[in-house]
Formats: sequence, C-alpha cells, structure tokens
Amino acid sequence: MSHPDELTQTFEASEEEFARTYAFEMTDGLRKRVTLVRSGRGLTVEITYVDGAVTDATSETFEADGPVRISITESGVYLAGCRDLLAGRVRLRRTRFF
Repeated sequence: MSHPDELTQTFEASEEEFARTYAFEMTDGLRKRVTLVRSGRGLTVEITYVDGAVTDATSETFEADGPVRISITESGVYLAGCRDLLAGRVRLRRTRFF
C-alpha cells in the first residue's frame, strides 16, 4: 500500500478492543481529529473538523474479520482491512483515508 505522505506510525489492530485519537493541523487554521474505536469485528471512525468556532463531525462504522492495518501520516489516517463475503469464497480488501 503506497502513501502520498510520509508515514509516522504503522501498526495492526487485532480484534481486541482499543481506542485511539489522532490530531492533525490542516491549512489556514483548520484542524482535524480522527478517533478510532475497535470492539470485536466492528471499527468505528469519528472524524471531527474544527475551524475557529465551527465544528463538524461524522462517524462511520466498518466490519473487519481480521486485523486492521492502521497507518498514520502527517495529514491523516489510512485504514486497510479485509472482510470475507459469500461464505468465505470472496475476500474484500478496503483501504480508506480519513
């Protein structure tokens, strides 16, 4: 998996529970906070943007039946995980940037 930014940290999160928050400085005072929460096969990502007095937050939940690779860059978080479909005959691999 290639990244346009320089990696500052990469690790794999198994199905054990964990929660981590990462903060990023964007341009012109815009800040981004990414919170990752894993509980079993579920992984919830909450993204919060703050620009002065304005705050916008969104949340997405994914399912992964194995470890999730998490890569931290200077501008955000890459998540790469897999999910079995069709009774294990198809394996869907996804990489997302937050």
